[in-house]
Amino acid sequence: MLGNQKSTLFLLAKLFVLSFGVLFFVSPDSYTHDTFEQFDTAWFFTCGKAWMSGMTPYVDFADSKGPLLWLIYGVGYLISSFNYIGVFWLSVLLYTAVFYYVYLIAKLFLKKDDISFFVTVCMTLSYFCHWFHHEIRAEDWCQLFIAMTFYYSCRWLYATETKNHRDCHIACFVLGISLAGTLLIKYTITAMLGVVACYMLYAVIREKENILYSFLSFLSGFLIMIAPFVIYMMCVGCFGAFIQEYFLNTLQTVDTYNTVGTYLHEWLMPTHETHALVLLLLCCVGAYLMSKVVKRDKYFFLVSFIGFYAISVHHYLFYYLCSSLFFPLFFIIPVVRQLPNFRPRSFLTVSIICFVVFMNSFNQGFVSDSWFFKDSSFRKDYYNVAYIMSGVSNPTVVHYVSSEHGQGIPSGALPGAKYWATQLGATPEMKMNQEEAIQKHQTDFVIVSNLYPGLEEHKDFVLSSGYRLIYEYTCWGEHYFVFTKHQNLPLPPSDFHVSSTDILLKRNIFNK
Repeated sequence: MLGNQKSTLFLLAKLFVLSFGVLFFVSPDSYTHDTFEQFDTAWFFTCGKAWMSGMTPYVDFADSKGPLLWLIYGVGYLISSFNYIGVFWLSVLLYTAVFYYVYLIAKLFLKKDDISFFVTVCMTLSYFCHWFHHEIRAEDWCQLFIAMTFYYSCRWLYATETKNHRDCHIACFVLGISLAGTLLIKYTITAMLGVVACYMLYAVIREKENILYSFLSFLSGFLIMIAPFVIYMMCVGCFGAFIQEYFLNTLQTVDTYNTVGTYLHEWLMPTHETHALVLLLLCCVGAYLMSKVVKRDKYFFLVSFIGFYAISVHHYLFYYLCSSLFFPLFFIIPVVRQLPNFRPRSFLTVSIICFVVFMNSFNQGFVSDSWFFKDSSFRKDYYNVAYIMSGVSNPTVVHYVSSEHGQGIPSGALPGAKYWATQLGATPEMKMNQEEAIQKHQTDFVIVSNLYPGLEEHKDFVLSSGYRLIYEYTCWGEHYFVFTKHQNLPLPPSDFHVSSTDILLKRNIFNK
């Protein structure tokens, strides 16, 4: 027993080193990268920071994501308040756990420790494929729930000739945890796991398992995960706002795209998007090969993947397919299984990791500007804005008809309105909330960009509300205008410079 514990700890240590080694170079949240290139991370971090700073979720600030995601970023904020290093360390722990379950799934079918570890290393090619993966997003934080669900489901479906009642109930319990966990992050991924839940229900009925016990196992897992959040939101009086914002308002932001014609067109994406075609073919072929490996439930892998892909392809953005990046595992396992006398070599393992790092180091053919050694004009403008905002104690900001890109992160800025930044498909009520905050001077800073039509109209509105333009700059073809209600704010001196060493060591530039 003690030997098994030592073996597990040693495995976890190796997986931690793998996770840290890859994310240290790949993740934009890492020491090796600056903070100005993140998109979703900036939104989530601002929400987590607002929550930890005493603001009420879904009342004082809102976005179309669940409270577990904001809690994760809130913890990241408490670890490191003016950059994403806290989030980076949490993501290292996340992928250590993800890789652990990937390893366990591989070992179910391959039986050998060294080959299972090699398969886990190969999965870095999928999880951090530069075609889909740019930063740590909501899809990443759901990967643990996906991997857990498939491990315990596969253990019950395939590990023994005679199905074990206990394994069935554990699989149902974990499925409940995972459905609740993903529901508290991004409910479209809950719908994807719902396909797995339907298959498991079919298997439970087919195997004549006790449906009541199975359901109670599922329900207990679901409630253990979701009850603390529900109780908290009811105690602070934001549960109704949570339902309204997270479910109803989010659906309104995508309602105009929900047509059958649009969805059918999205399914044609592999005909003109090479990376989508590769993922679709790879996973379908893998599902077919896995059906030759197992003796029963041969369609589990295909049904599960199609369920994930069919939902992630809707309203397609490249990173939506990150939810499906777990499934290349079922291509790698049967391929490795068929290699005679295969023994993974250290050189091959290191080469795979180096390839993943290399392919993630570039953006449109150039070394990414967020690397710590790239002293670019983007960095200069980003920190000039942060310098200006740091002239106000506890500043607030509204990105008026504009997206959040983390300009307020180094200065500790908080949301200046409930809808402090503009979601894709934002409703008129969301825009009105921003305008009311601007007209009432509730926010210290307003940032406007040409991301959406009507730039001049939006600038004129901000100016007519009593704000003044204090800075403007261009980043990746998007032009930004920074306004403030304050007079005599100091501009950055000519010798103000944030060095590569400042970025690498994650120094607090503004000493707050």
